Amino acid sequence: IEPGHEEDQAGRPPIAKYAGIGHLIMKEELDDGRFNIVLQGLARVRIIEELPMGEIPFRTAKAQLVSDYIIPDRELLQSKMGAVRSALTSLVARDQKIAEMMSEPLMGTRSATVLADALSAMLFTDPVKRQEMLDCFKVDVRLDHVLDRLTELLAQSMAADRPTDSMGNN
Repeated sequence: IEPGHEEDQAGRPPIAKYAGIGHLIMKEELDDGRFNIVLQGLARVRIIEELPMGEIPFRTAKAQLVSDYIIPDRELLQSKMGAVRSALTSLVARDQKIAEMMSEPLMGTRSATVLADALSAMLFTDPVKRQEMLDCFKVDVRLDHVLDRLTELLAQSMAADRPTDSMGNN
C-alpha cells in the first residue's frame, strides 16, 4: 500500500505503483486472521490496475514486468559489489544476528541485482524505505543504499563495543 495509509489496511488503501513478485517461502497465520509471509523475490512489476475483489481473501492486480537498469560500466558495478561485500563481511564478523541471516550463495553471487535486493529485504525494515528500494530501478543506486545501511549498522556495532567513561561518553 502507499505510505501513509497503514492504518487503513482493513479497508482498501491505495496500492503502490511498483511491487515485487516472488515465490511464497513461508507463511504464519496470526491470531487475528492475518498472515506474516516470506517471499523469495523474482522481479519488479508496475501495477497497471487493481482487480475487483473475488473469492480470494486478498487484493490482486494486473501488472507488467519491469527491467532493472544496469549501468554499462562493469568495473564500477563490480567495485560497488566489492564494497558491499567488504562491509557485509565486517558486519557479519561483529553481529551474530546478521551472520545467521547470510547464506553462502548470497555472499558469492555474481548478480548485482540479487545482492542488492536480498540485502535490501534483510536490512531495511521501514515500509517507506522498502518501497523506495522497490521503486528504484538502478541497481547501482540500490547497492549504494545497501552500502550506506551496512556502514550505519557497522558504526552502531562498533560504538556499542566502545568503553564509556564515568560521564557515560564513548
